[in-house]
Amino acid sequence: MNRTIKIALVDDHAMFLDGLSALISEKKKFHIIIKALNGVELLNKLKNGLNPHIIIMDIMMPEMDGIVCTNILKRNYPDIKVIILTMFEERNFIERLKQNGASAYILKNQTKEVVFIAMEQVMLKKEYFPILEIEEGW
Repeated sequence: MNRTIKIALVDDHAMFLDGLSALISEKKKFHIIIKALNGVELLNKLKNGLNPHIIIMDIMMPEMDGIVCTNILKRNYPDIKVIILTMFEERNFIERLKQNGASAYILKNQTKEVVFIAMEQVMLKKEYFPILEIEEGW
């Protein structure tokens, strides 16, 4: 993968959003094109013609949460890969997001390498749900 991968980041905590942006920007092949504080703001920015390859999004946000937003994204922008990055480990969140079209689900307490692994996997058209694999005994 030699092309630049365009990324959108969505989280209602501005400091976390800035930190994640700085972390991802360390790798030259990733380019942050959108930062949004919730799903509504993200969808408005997508209407302006910005087309990320990957959206990294939290679940719990005001105005529109990550579950609803993922569902809308998969219906209207099926080629965009959605990675959920959250603190919530509950299986029901993971299953709902997978059913709604999320390509990956990772926890905020993971290392930065896990974020990069998830991005690489979804760009290879693979899913990345390590939590489900652990629970299922893989």
